[in-house]
Amino acid sequence: MNLTEFRQEFDKHFFMFVDKKISDYNTLTDEKAFRSLFGYLKTYIEGGKRLRPYAAYLAFAESEKNLTDKEWLVFIALELIHVLALIHDDIIDKATKRRGVDSVHVFVQKNFNIVRGDKKHFSNSQALLVGDLIFSSAFQALYSSGVSGDVSSTIHKMLDEVILGQMIDVDLACGDIAPRSKIITKSKYKTALYTFARPFEVGCLLGNVSLSTQSKFFMIGELIGLTYQTQDDYLDVFDTRDILQKELMNDIKEGQQTLVTYHFFEKASQEQRSQFLKYFGRDFSNSNVQEILHLFAELDIQKDVKKELDQLFKDTKENLSHSDFSEKTKKSLVELITTLEKRS
Repeated sequence: MNLTEFRQEFDKHFFMFVDKKISDYNTLTDEKAFRSLFGYLKTYIEGGKRLRPYAAYLAFAESEKNLTDKEWLVFIALELIHVLALIHDDIIDKATKRRGVDSVHVFVQKNFNIVRGDKKHFSNSQALLVGDLIFSSAFQALYSSGVSGDVSSTIHKMLDEVILGQMIDVDLACGDIAPRSKIITKSKYKTALYTFARPFEVGCLLGNVSLSTQSKFFMIGELIGLTYQTQDDYLDVFDTRDILQKELMNDIKEGQQTLVTYHFFEKASQEQRSQFLKYFGRDFSNSNVQEILHLFAELDIQKDVKKELDQLFKDTKENLSHSDFSEKTKKSLVELITTLEKRS
C-alpha cells in the first residue's frame, strides 16, 4: 500500500476506535460543552497524513506477514499519541490553526461559556486535559493489542525523545543564538526519531524482522526525518502555496531557532541582526513578513536552505538505493520520499 491507500484503510480502523472512545467520553458527562469538544476532535484529526502508523506499517510489511487487529491497534496508538502531541504543541507555539482548522484551545475559547477568570488560561487548560484523555486512549489501544514488551518499550523511548526534543525547542525559543548542533539535536528527537525511526522500529518488532534489517530501517528513518524537519523549517518561511496549512512564519513569531535562522545569523551583519530581532519572538503583521523576506533575500537564505534540503533528499535516496530492502519496500519508501519532496 502507498500512503494514500494506507490512510484510507487505516482511517476505517482509526475512526471506529475514535468513535467508540468519544461515545465512552460522552457516557461520563452530559455537559454540552464537553460533548461538543469531544466531537470536535474528529474534525481536528481528519486531515492528518498518518505518517507514523504508515512508517510502522512499511517496516512490518518487510516481514510479508498479514496485518491483524494487533498491528492496527498499535498503529492507532501511534496516531493518537501524535494527536496529543499536536494539541499540546499548538498551545506551546500559540498556534491558532492546525491543518486549516482551529486548534483545540481556540475551539474551546470560541465555544465554551467562559464568564469569569482568564479566558486564555482556561482554554489552554481544557485543551491540555482533552489531550491527556487522548493519551489515555492511546495506551488503551496499545495494551489492548497485547504486544510484546519490546514494542511498548520502544514507544516509551519514543515518548521520552519527543518530549525532550520539545523541551529543547522551548529552550531554543527563549535562549541565546544556538549552535547548529543543538538545532539538529532538536530536529532528531522531535521529528526524525519520533516520526520515522522509532515507528520503523515498532513495525520491525511487530513483524519480527532481523536486527540487521531493523538497524537499516532506523538509519533511513533518521535521514527521512531530518529531511522532513528541514523541509518544514523551509516551508514555514518560504511557503507560498499554504502546504503546511498554518500561519506563515509562525516559527519566527515564536522565536524558534531552525536551520533558516541559523543560516541567517551566520551571514547577517550587526545591522541586519538588529532589524531581524525586532520581529524574532514577537507577533507581527503581514506587512512585516515582506520586510523579513527582504532581509533573507539580501543574504540568499532561501537558496542556502533549499540547497541543504536538496542535498538531504539526495543523500536519503542514495542511501535507500544501496540498501537491501525488498524491492516492494524500496518502491514504497521511494514513493514516500517523493511525496514528501513534492511539498517543497
